[in-house]
Amino acid sequence: MKMIHEKIEEICEELDGAFEYAEKYIKCKARGNLGHANKFKEMAHDELKHANILYELYTEDIEELNKVYTLTEEEEKAWENCIKHFAEKVAMVRHVLSM
Repeated sequence: MKMIHEKIEEICEELDGAFEYAEKYIKCKARGNLGHANKFKEMAHDELKHANILYELYTEDIEELNKVYTLTEEEEKAWENCIKHFAEKVAMVRHVLSM
C-alpha cells in the first residue's frame, strides 16, 4: 500500500509543479514579460513530461504487480483516483498554457 501511495504522491508533485509554472506563465504573459513567460511555459511542459513518464512507468509496475499480488480495494481505488486526478490536472495545465 505504501508503495502505491508513494508513486501517486510522486506523480502529483510533478503535476502540481506543472500547474504552478503554468500560473506563473500566465502572470508573466499578462504583464508583457514574454521572455519569462516562455521560460515558465517550457518549465510547465517539462513537469508534464516528468509526470507522464512516471505515470507510464508506474502503470507498468502496477500491472506487473497485479500478476503476483492482488491489490486491495483501497489500493485499487487510490490508483483509480490517481488516474482521474492525472487526466484532470493535465487538462487544466494544458488549458492554462493555451491562453
